[in-house]
Amino acid sequence: MITKTASEDKLLFNYIIKEHTDSILNIEPSFFENSDVKNIFGILKKYYSNYNELPPKQIIKQQLEVEDLPISDSLLKLILISDEEWAEIQRSHGGDYIKNLFEKHYHIWFRQNKTLKDIDIIRDKVNLEKIKKRNLEDGFIDPFQIDEDSQEIDALKETNLISESVYQRLPNFLKRSSKLFTGRERDVYLTSELIILSSLFDNVKGLYGVPSMPVYPNLYAFIAAPAGNGKGVLSCAKNTLFQIIKSEIQENQERKSKKSESENNKFKEKHLLIPGNASVSAFINGLMNNNGIGLTIETEADTITNNKKQDWGDYDVCLREGFHHETISLIRKEERVDISKPKISFIATGTMNQLNKFIPSTENGLFSRFLYYTFQQDPTFRNPFGVNGDYERIFQDEFGKELLDIYEYYRLYDKNGIIEYEFKLTDNQKEKFNTEFNEKLIETSSFSLGCDISGSIYRLGLITFRIAMILSILRNYEANKDDIFNNNIGKTIVCSDEDFEVSIELFHIYLSHMKLIYDNMPNTDQVNFKRNNADRLFDEMPMKFTNQFLYKTAEKYDRMGVENCKKYIQKWKNAGKIKKDGNMLVKV
Repeated sequence: MITKTASEDKLLFNYIIKEHTDSILNIEPSFFENSDVKNIFGILKKYYSNYNELPPKQIIKQQLEVEDLPISDSLLKLILISDEEWAEIQRSHGGDYIKNLFEKHYHIWFRQNKTLKDIDIIRDKVNLEKIKKRNLEDGFIDPFQIDEDSQEIDALKETNLISESVYQRLPNFLKRSSKLFTGRERDVYLTSELIILSSLFDNVKGLYGVPSMPVYPNLYAFIAAPAGNGKGVLSCAKNTLFQIIKSEIQENQERKSKKSESENNKFKEKHLLIPGNASVSAFINGLMNNNGIGLTIETEADTITNNKKQDWGDYDVCLREGFHHETISLIRKEERVDISKPKISFIATGTMNQLNKFIPSTENGLFSRFLYYTFQQDPTFRNPFGVNGDYERIFQDEFGKELLDIYEYYRLYDKNGIIEYEFKLTDNQKEKFNTEFNEKLIETSSFSLGCDISGSIYRLGLITFRIAMILSILRNYEANKDDIFNNNIGKTIVCSDEDFEVSIELFHIYLSHMKLIYDNMPNTDQVNFKRNNADRLFDEMPMKFTNQFLYKTAEKYDRMGVENCKKYIQKWKNAGKIKKDGNMLVKV
């Protein structure tokens, strides 16, 4: 049986009550895996069967309290979302994703329950006619007439798209350049361009964390998809750097021309780009020569993973420390090199297998430092003559020159050196930010998704803050680029509500993709989204139950005999999840 993530349970619950109320009486709480969703649905179904309408939220809450099943208002809000939220969720997922998800999981649940009934009858040596009769009596009639041989929906084909409303609200540079793509390619371009932009503004910082520390815009990303699925759009994003790199080369030549011949032997060129196949020493040298700033763009992740097999080529520690601008050190024979406040940006594309080689498990410190975008498209031969215009030239010249203008706008100097900017959220945005991420942490802990996923959400908070910073940098440029007196120089950059909302929406998209990546990472010792049988069995138990009822229910799960159940009972007692009341076990 394929299990559902907590977010899928929430989607399916709301789909049933908002789009498919006629199926409520055909579904049991066991359709869901999360205990809170089960409890709410059980109450909702009872009310619906009596009054033929859905109960108000307050009625549900009162009944939960009567049945000693308290659920916080914040959690109830997460499960029972508003019509406006539902409309936005449907739009962001696109197409029939939620409908297809429901039909897939309903079919799986239907077959499982029907099979259990059949097994009971076969054990009693009753003929097949009675099987059919009993299934009919128990209401096991599939209202969707799904083909028994229908294939499961590939989750990669149904990952969330970035909504059109996000693209319409982007700063002009991103809005115009994104228009040249559609669908997955547009999402890949935007994700790639955000990483590239994150490497260019080392003089913009914001205070973040406990305790508050200065952080810069730098981001890491991995785009995972099968070969031939449009990841090559990354090259277009890379081409927007063309004019900046050209300017960099010219600057190196000018600096070198001013050096004597003896000085030239020791001259170190500055380069923003650091190759993915660099050794640790070369990687650190690249950072050192460019004031701690570096950007790695790798279209084939195997280049990096093959490099990591060598002791000299595994610069994981540089990426882990660099994400938080922690000092990176290298000890040589002659000297010790320390790079304080490194500012590293990194993006790679590859298959899921390549990602698993690059980041071997969720326990690897790199996992939570990356944002992810993953997808799969049906194989089609794309018309190689269907696009008007030379995209290499468009992105190198038109958008490349525009990006150079933005870059140079923030490279002005005063008597103290390069002028610095401070990025800030408004007080109202800070409050919304804290509420948003606190709710996500409540959701993950309530749904038992594992401690390492919570760590990823903490870092997604920082990533979201950095995305808001990048959008604000572009927006500030657009608002002030024509100010010939540079009145805005050195001023604080305050995030607009529009850029803040876009960054939060992007957070939700990247979180959903990260969850799927997490679910498909190699085995670790951490609890993952595929909840184990013990958790599902516990959730299936009523508030009071006997040992025998537990043993009987456990028969549906493979390799879960009486002895295992006894072990689980003891673990639940030790964890304070159940207590003994006479001959009954009671959930605490």
